[in-house]
Amino acid sequence: MTGERLLVTGIGAVTWNGLGVEAVGRALNGGAATFPSEETSEGQSVPIGRVGRLRDTDAASFYPRWGQLDTYSRYGFSAARMALEESGILAQEGGRDRIGVLLGTAFGCIEENQRFDRYEVEDGVVRGASPLVFKGTVDNAPAGWIAVAWKLQGPNATFVSGDGAALEALWSAEGLLRANRAEALVVGGVERFVDLHLRLRRRDASRQGETLSEGSGVAIVEREDAFLRRGGDLAEVRAELVGVARTTGQLGDALPSALKGLGVSLGDVGLVSVASPSEDELLSELGNALPERVELVADKVRLGEFHGAWGGVALCAALYRLGASGAGWNGRPHAVVHAFGEGRENFFAVLREVSGR
Repeated sequence: MTGERLLVTGIGAVTWNGLGVEAVGRALNGGAATFPSEETSEGQSVPIGRVGRLRDTDAASFYPRWGQLDTYSRYGFSAARMALEESGILAQEGGRDRIGVLLGTAFGCIEENQRFDRYEVEDGVVRGASPLVFKGTVDNAPAGWIAVAWKLQGPNATFVSGDGAALEALWSAEGLLRANRAEALVVGGVERFVDLHLRLRRRDASRQGETLSEGSGVAIVEREDAFLRRGGDLAEVRAELVGVARTTGQLGDALPSALKGLGVSLGDVGLVSVASPSEDELLSELGNALPERVELVADKVRLGEFHGAWGGVALCAALYRLGASGAGWNGRPHAVVHAFGEGRENFFAVLREVSGR
């Protein structure tokens, strides 16, 4: 199997609860997320976990242009820094021409577009349109900063496809890696919420949590052959990415179909993380279809609603649980991370505890 496996060699997260995967773990262990509410112009209150103008001294000391990054880009940049450090990629010189960046978002660069649009034309002269702000007016800004800072010359793209964006990025990354079009990819999601989003939001209560959360979740996914060539140690690998399935239909039908397509038995799954805001709904829709000893979680209850960043954050949560257990997920080798796509679409990322350590 050497050279055929895809390995998750590093992860990083930015959340309202702090930086790093341990911050995700503290939120999971602390129960339901409770945040202050912000009022919109329509007089409605929206609870939201803010990160704000992120301070990351490690990123700032490494990258002289850190001060130019908009807030949205800082979230993705910091999560990527943590993941790249853990993977060992930052410790080696060169060899980054076949490493790329694929991120997902739902709302992306709205903040910088709002800032850039606040300009005036006086006597034929444009005033207030800052070129520094203009750099952040594209959804691909975080992926661009990440690639430039660490000279990652491989594929670079941002998926702006709603709540499933991060797992759609992972689905695409799997295809690129298996086709050997890249050796490693920075993959995940990033989200930032501003007043315009709060005014326009129309929540789907069956899929989306009431409490919004800003931040980013990122993983480094590598081909095993490339990882071993650069001297990687399998004992340091977080997990294997079995694959990402893209299916349609109700969860009760879509999950078994996804596992069958990836060649995974439901009996070998110990954790199923579903992008539902209600654990009661989960139990009614999936509970009877799952064997005993499968932990069924709705982490949006504990972490909040990350929209396009959800798949990346949920991946970090699943890998935190693996690291904390020391013996698979509830004694079983596989975990499933789910995100809703567009319409009746579902994404399922399947992880496996690494063998051959």
